[in-house]
This record gives sequence, C-alpha cells and structure tokens, in this order.
Amino acid sequence: TPSDLLDSLVDAALRGNHDPAVVFYLARHPNASATALATVRSLLAVNPQSSGLTPDTVLGFERAIARNKNTCKRDLFLLSRHGCPTVRTEVGSNHKTDAVDLAILSADTDEFVRSEVAENPNLPRENMAKLLSQDGGVSLRIRGVVASNPSIDKELVARLVSLCNDLVEDDGDMDALHNLAANPNVSVDECFGLEHPFHRAILAEYSEVPRTLRTLSGMEDYDWPQEWLESVHVLVAKNNSAPADVLTSLAGSTNAEVRR
Repeated sequence: TPSDLLDSLVDAALRGNHDPAVVFYLARHPNASATALATVRSLLAVNPQSSGLTPDTVLGFERAIARNKNTCKRDLFLLSRHGCPTVRTEVGSNHKTDAVDLAILSADTDEFVRSEVAENPNLPRENMAKLLSQDGGVSLRIRGVVASNPSIDKELVARLVSLCNDLVEDDGDMDALHNLAANPNVSVDECFGLEHPFHRAILAEYSEVPRTLRTLSGMEDYDWPQEWLESVHVLVAKNNSAPADVLTSLAGSTNAEVRR
C-alpha cells in the first residue's frame, strides 16, 4: 500500500471513530510515513482518552510505532522515555534509534530493555563495554545478546571469551557461545581464545564461517583425549556450512561416526 494512501487512512481514522484495527495496522505498516506515525503517536500521548481506546490498546499502538523502522528520531526519543518498559524495549531494538538514546537505554532498570539495546548495532562501543562490566555481574542474557551484535570489536570479544572460560564448570554460557560462533564479524582467531573442548564443540556445531570450520576440522595438535577431538570433527561434519574440502578431508577419518 502506498504511503500517501496510508496517510489518507490515518486522517480518516482520526477524524472518525478511531477504528482500533485501522490505526494498529497503520502503526505497524512498513510503508507508513514518519508523519502519519507521528500524528498517531501525538494524539495518543496528548489525550489518549479522547480516542476511546483502552489503555492496553493504546500501549499496543505505541509499541508498534516504537518498532516501526519509519518512525522519526524525535518520536523514538520521546518513546524511549515512556513509562512502560515494553515500549522502551521496542525503541531499543529499532535500528533507527539514535546512538544517544541507545546509550541512555543501555542503563535502563529493565533487563529486557538493556538486552534489546545490547543487540542494536548502533549502540556506542563504550556502552556495549559497560554492559559487559557491570558491578553486580553481567547476566547471561546480556552476554548472549552482546555476542550476537555485529558491531562487537576484538576487545569485547576477548572479554566475552574470558567470561565463557570462567564458566566451564557450569557448562559454559550457551547463548554467548552460540552467538559468538554464529556472528560473521567475529574472527576464528578471536574464537580460538576459548580454551575448553566443550567451547570448541559449540563452534563446530554453530559456526557458519568456513575458515573456523576448516581450522576445527584440522585440530590434531591439542593436548586433548582423542575422543574429544573426534567429537569436534563429528560436529563439523554435520554442519551444513562446512566447505567441500573440509568434508572431503573428514571423509577419510578413521572414526565411523565422522564418516557417516
């Protein structure tokens, strides 16, 4: 639906009976203009009672506007100060949200808000680092989300690797390991700071980076029991992202499970 037609629907809806279905779908429509979204948000913010909508319905509209990629930065700024954490969560996940607003939201009292912000590639590096160095300890949720952020740098990867190595006795931090392995912007050299075979097995199972899988398939010089090495090779062989030359090499393994 063209944006100009959506604008006319907004005008009609606001002049009429504020049909909840119309307004809701407009608020979440990918072609809704910033002007139309701002009009709806302004009406709800100034006098929500005049719309005749229930508080839950109004909240649903505000969440949809906060999530919409066409919402202007001023409205995202205003919604980032919303009293409801579910609205702030949507703002934190929106890639249009300004870095300054993300920096503020990264210190939000609500962990779900912080976790959405932690995954946003526009989050300033300084604030991403703070999320990994909180005095009260870094939650597993936050670690896992930061690990998936495409803007993560080598120093922060090293911090995550250190945290994962500290958790070996608890079977490691699964989310952080999975997301580091799957993050295309995290290099094989950075991931190989992970010390435990369990961690290497996670890389073998979840990494989509050919170079990482190629290195894992050639591991022979680590001081590990043979069954640990072979378990990593089995996972590389099962990985759909394993390059053809890796699979050819593993086909000559003496381990039947690897060949299978």
